[in-house]
Amino acid sequence: MQAFNQVILIGNLGADPEIRTVSNDKKVANLRLCVNESYKDRDSGEWKNKPQWFRLFSFSPGNIGFIERNLKKGMLVQIVGAMVNKSYVQDGETKYTTEIRVDQINLLERLSGRNETRSQQEEDEHTPF
Repeated sequence: MQAFNQVILIGNLGADPEIRTVSNDKKVANLRLCVNESYKDRDSGEWKNKPQWFRLFSFSPGNIGFIERNLKKGMLVQIVGAMVNKSYVQDGETKYTTEIRVDQINLLERLSGRNETRSQQEEDEHTPF
């Protein structure tokens, strides 16, 4: 059986995206996404939200351009990507983290002054090469 690693998340950006330059003038976009998980409290019977936070990144120039031009804290987005396990050493101890690599990002709300939602894929289709 072939392996498959795909994540689809819908949530709100918890902060403005961070775009920075790394080695060889390559850019990376880092985002924080909050997905509210709803559940019914057993004792009170009330519906409650439990926020789940995800760290996301993208090295794709198309994604980075779309993110820089369109995304701000609080916006509702859909992310399609893959889970990536990373490790680093801090104070002599190896730490592990899981992040989401963004392959596709879709804005699920109207952009100011536009009548439709736009995705990174649609932006790429309208970019002349």
